Amino acid sequence: MLQISDQTNSSKRILNEIVIIRVILVFLLVLYHSFAPYSNAWSPLSSDFIAPYYWISKFSYSFFLGSFVFISGYLYGFAELKKGTQPISTIIKKKSMRLIVPSLVFSTLYLLIFGLNDEETSVQAFYSIIEGRGHMWFLPMLFWLFMGIELLKHLKVKPKIIIVATFVLSIISIIPLPFRINLACQYLILFYLGYLFKTTAALGYSRHIMRLRVYACGGGVIC
Repeated sequence: MLQISDQTNSSKRILNEIVIIRVILVFLLVLYHSFAPYSNAWSPLSSDFIAPYYWISKFSYSFFLGSFVFISGYLYGFAELKKGTQPISTIIKKKSMRLIVPSLVFSTLYLLIFGLNDEETSVQAFYSIIEGRGHMWFLPMLFWLFMGIELLKHLKVKPKIIIVATFVLSIISIIPLPFRINLACQYLILFYLGYLFKTTAALGYSRHIMRLRVYACGGGVIC
């Protein structure tokens, strides 16, 4: 297992709590995808309506994704505190290799395995590979979250203003935008809050206050 360390005991405790939350969220992720066909959430597969399976799918999906995004922002803030700010060109290169390239590869495999959807054209299928086909949509969305947080950092706007702005973005994310940018707008506020909570932790919040903040947001209360 990847060992994450920090300079203070309180930070170590927080990261241990993050690890615990991630284990719970991975369980919910597996649970959701196991029952997704019963809520018609996975187009290649569908099953007859079975009420308990339907509600298991809906419940497990209700907050795990937002919590994953929050934790991703939190860990990005941790990495920045540990390694320092990196040039935007370096970040683009690293995130492209870790997110965009795997998305393209597995989206192509997804298409080869399941084939075209009903009435889907070859052009539409090609576009779906570019923006993340099937479950791969999360990877380009996460890429744009990293790009968004870098843009916000370079603008040097006060956190309160950024929170309001990202909240507005989450509302107007219903506007369809290409390459999963609209989904990035929807989740940017959670990613930024995770990033903000970790970076402000370095300013001296008590361990108990930080534990409550991480459990509340990481557990999906704000999602």
